Amino acid sequence: MQKRNAFSGRRILSLLLAFMLVFAIGGVPALADEAGDGGAEATATPEPMSAAVPPRPENLYVYDAAEVLSDETESSVVNACKALNESCGAEIAVMTMSQMPGSSENADARKAYAAQVVETWNLGGDTGNGLLLVLSIDDSDYWIAPTEKFQENFTMSVLRSLMSDYLETDFANKDYDAAVTKFVTAAAERAEAFVQAQQLAAGNTASASPSPEASAADGAGGNTFLSVLSGIGIVLLVLIGIVVVLFIVAYVHGRYVRKKRMEARRRRRSTARSTAQRRSGTTRSRTSGTARTGRVDDYTDFMNRYK
Repeated sequence: MQKRNAFSGRRILSLLLAFMLVFAIGGVPALADEAGDGGAEATATPEPMSAAVPPRPENLYVYDAAEVLSDETESSVVNACKALNESCGAEIAVMTMSQMPGSSENADARKAYAAQVVETWNLGGDTGNGLLLVLSIDDSDYWIAPTEKFQENFTMSVLRSLMSDYLETDFANKDYDAAVTKFVTAAAERAEAFVQAQQLAAGNTASASPSPEASAADGAGGNTFLSVLSGIGIVLLVLIGIVVVLFIVAYVHGRYVRKKRMEARRRRRSTARSTAQRRSGTTRSRTSGTARTGRVDDYTDFMNRYK
């Protein structure tokens, strides 16, 4: 039994080590494919690259240097990106290359190149909400780089989900049209929802304090309810304090009154006992005197009869 338990323990440990090894090996290319640690690549300081960054295309959103996208796909993606920009000011761009500078093993080079593209193309414009997808066809790799502002939305987990659900399968099957179309559609929906949430939050903040004067007035009005609640709370605390004090006073006074009554009862009882004792003594004295007088009178009568 001990040998079997030891064998089972070694087997479980071996399985755990194997699982960790597979996870570690599989995580390396995944991290190379993704936008680093939550999309921080877009804010990295670009390093000098051997390949120059091409100018932004005339259509603004699709640069198909590898010529792997059909005209229909390119037109559809451009229209979707234009609609996104008109809707909320965010921008998504797609770039295909025969081979992206760097390699899967040299992630820093690809990170720096993607950051250069984002900066050179001014992706996101004044809003700063931009996302770049680069396909490296020859080595079957890709890179996603959100701008700094978009890192709040396109985090590592979000990028991993987008790639797994909308990009990886079609890209591995070399169906680049489907991969790009699905990814851009999903990313655009995510970007629009994020920007609208940003605008809503900014609008609420602006409406709460449109100007210093209005802010002061609004602050006074907004604090009225809190002031009322605070006043009510203070009054309740005072009332509770008064009730507690009255209860303590009543309790102490009641004990004092009971004590005095008990003392008065004891005094009355003591007085009554003393009075009863005095009366009993007087009665006994009178009875004794009367008896002696009676005996003397009887003796006197007897003597007088026999004289």
